[in-house]
Amino acid sequence: MPEKFTNIEKTTSSTTKLEEDTDVKYKGDYLKVIGYKNFEFVSEPHMVVILPYLRDEGFILLRHEYIPTFQYFYKDSPDYKTITNFLSVITGTVEEGETLVNCVRRELYEEAGVVLSNMYQVEIDKNLFLSKGNVAQYHTCFVELRYNDYKVVPPKSDGSEAEDLSKTIKISIGDIDDIKTHDLITEYMITKFKLDYDLK
Repeated sequence: MPEKFTNIEKTTSSTTKLEEDTDVKYKGDYLKVIGYKNFEFVSEPHMVVILPYLRDEGFILLRHEYIPTFQYFYKDSPDYKTITNFLSVITGTVEEGETLVNCVRRELYEEAGVVLSNMYQVEIDKNLFLSKGNVAQYHTCFVELRYNDYKVVPPKSDGSEAEDLSKTIKISIGDIDDIKTHDLITEYMITKFKLDYDLK
């Protein structure tokens, strides 16, 4: 009977200097394209991904976000070509020297106006690569909040045009099955939330 799977073999370390060197093919304001070991990939900043759950109210918080990437993809679609904003989880770039926990706290303040209590313990759930073609990681975080865990203030915003055109909205967990997702990480976070809280 033929083998169905190929055995994984150890590779030797006798790689050439050319394969070891990093070649920056493109550098923009936000991302780089890197050549490394005969492979090309994108290098972006790491991100925190946050799904807040207001337990006492029965709501989750999502972004109604202005996303030019999706607008471009759907520009010829009769159903989506006039749509500028899409539902997504709260995300934010980890700044240089910033801890993941501090980034979660900052992004909740900037995007949702949620200021966490100093006593609230933020826990990072998973660290996931964006894709095989990107060295950026998503650091996922589920934030279950009771009344005394936070206060709500006007969002600070980061001052960008995209953030000014976006807003954070409350969605009842009773409507969670009606959420239309467009990206993998939002779908993952909502699906995991439903599984964790046995919402079927």
